[in-house]
Amino acid sequence: MYNNDLIEINGAKCREKTKVKVVGISKNIDTPKLNSTVTVCQSIDILGKVIIK
Repeated sequence: MYNNDLIEINGAKCREKTKVKVVGISKNIDTPKLNSTVTVCQSIDILGKVIIK
């Protein structure tokens, strides 16, 4: 990952709502935050933009 990278979750093939949760990050990552979640269902959704401390 690089600073300002966009994290997208591709749930285009998911037929039901699917929750994705951030369960681990490096110490030098400011965002996305630990435990952030996004729910996808037949779409591509943005989890967040990487911000490095």
